[in-house]
Amino acid sequence: MATEYEVLSYPPPPDDSDLIPMCPVLLDNRAEIEQEAISQSFRSPPLSKANFDAMHDSEGRIVCDHAFRRAVFRGGIEEEIRQEAWRVLFGYFPSNTTAKEREALRTQKECRYAALKRRWRNVLLAKYPDFDLSRPDNYLFDTGPAYKCAPSANVCQAATSCCHSVASMEAEIYANRVPCHIESVKEALQYISKDVPRTDRHYHLFKEDNNPNLLVLRDALVTFTLLQPEVGYVQGMNDIFARFFIVFQSESTAFWCFVYYMTTVQRGFLAEGMLERIKSLRMLLQCLDPDLTSYLYVCEVSELIFCHKWLLLSFQREFEIDDGIRLLEILSSHHLELDSFQGQRARAQCSKNDSTLDLMSCEFGFDLFFAVAIFTLYRDKIFLCTDGSQVHQFISRLSGQLQMDQVLMQAERLFYRYCKKSVLDSFVLLASLIKSEWFMWIDFIVCDIGANFHHCLLSQGGTTHCADGEAAYCSNRGARWPKCGTCPGASPGPYESSIHNILNGFSFRHFSF
Repeated sequence: MATEYEVLSYPPPPDDSDLIPMCPVLLDNRAEIEQEAISQSFRSPPLSKANFDAMHDSEGRIVCDHAFRRAVFRGGIEEEIRQEAWRVLFGYFPSNTTAKEREALRTQKECRYAALKRRWRNVLLAKYPDFDLSRPDNYLFDTGPAYKCAPSANVCQAATSCCHSVASMEAEIYANRVPCHIESVKEALQYISKDVPRTDRHYHLFKEDNNPNLLVLRDALVTFTLLQPEVGYVQGMNDIFARFFIVFQSESTAFWCFVYYMTTVQRGFLAEGMLERIKSLRMLLQCLDPDLTSYLYVCEVSELIFCHKWLLLSFQREFEIDDGIRLLEILSSHHLELDSFQGQRARAQCSKNDSTLDLMSCEFGFDLFFAVAIFTLYRDKIFLCTDGSQVHQFISRLSGQLQMDQVLMQAERLFYRYCKKSVLDSFVLLASLIKSEWFMWIDFIVCDIGANFHHCLLSQGGTTHCADGEAAYCSNRGARWPKCGTCPGASPGPYESSIHNILNGFSFRHFSF
């Protein structure tokens, strides 16, 4: 290992020229580009009640959803309005609904959650009437529940006092259409009952063994597995749901916002999805800091498995709970994603409206840029690690030490840098395609034969068709430019030569970024 370290001469000099390839204009203006990226990254105060109220029209609709998400991304949300803003941010209320429509939606969601929860509890108690539902750590063996109680103590209350009769009937129909099998409930309880008692026990809402809020976590997570059986329960969901419950302190509202959040990230909770996410992170790190990527490879940690919990839990364990909640809302604003309005706008500004091939991978979510930002901010210290175990230890010690706003600003700079790089790569690829053997460049050449004009198809050899319908097989000559069979002479015509010279002299100096 020491030999490899010395041969590679790490750490390399701080040179990011590889991030701006094959473009003379940008190679001469790297400082200007970096300064532009820095100027585009800034933090603002949290979204205030006055500003949030100003975003609504007279009937309660949010006038501009983009402006709302941009404000959340820039500074988060003040605690005073967090519950109301999160209901919009996490899909509990669509942003275009009126205040009256939202009351109807609230009633519907509360009744539906109560019916879903009642459904799995009834199925469970029908099979195991002595199952003690009052214990969050209770689960089922093949022979029965781990903790038993008197059957009369487990009467499942209707819990529909908040629901109107019509909404309650609709909710029962909705819940009865959801498949519910005792084996599924049994499996969910087996895992959830072990994780819930360990959830943020230092936080005041979850302290003490008989805390009823632990039952809320247990019931909500089991209900989620009923509603989303293809995902089920994955370790770590308890930490995420806890954040929603801390904000709302309402079981039903926290549940539906959690469901909405999971629909946006659920693939990352599946094994193949997480492997794809880790692969995307490696690709992005290679793109933005190839020297660091190479060094991680030397240390045999290039797989970045230690980043698994970062991506799975949206960095919640890297920050205190209050900061983690603010980061969750910032990442969930989806303001600065490659397929978002702002991302497309950044890409358009980079390309100056020139037509390019799209090389940007929308798999690179902003959370991946956030992860790469952590690496780049601490790259000098990572280069001091001499093996994989030291890298692991260093990354682990960062938990609780990160400055969130600093990482966010670095992530934003990397985002804009990637936007510029992807546009440049598009031009590079376009040039290579033009000059490659297999690329078919089609153009029309006007051949002046006396008073007649013939339009010839220019291709890399093969059949060419004249305007009069005749076809001729033209052989490739020196520069591989075909000659139409009706055009006299053995040498390329003036138009042919002109296009040949243009392509050979193709330069990116015609473009500015």
